[in-house]
Amino acid sequence: MIPRVKDLINGQLAAFNIILSISKGYHVYVDRWILFCLIL
Repeated sequence: MIPRVKDLINGQLAAFNIILSISKGYHVYVDRWILFCLIL
């Protein structure tokens, strides 16, 4: 992997984890909604 790409991906994962921890309940709801849609 190109180091710069790896850093970019790690940065995006870190940002996503921060967003996830801030709005955990909302994301749980969205995940359940996505699962529900996938089942249908």
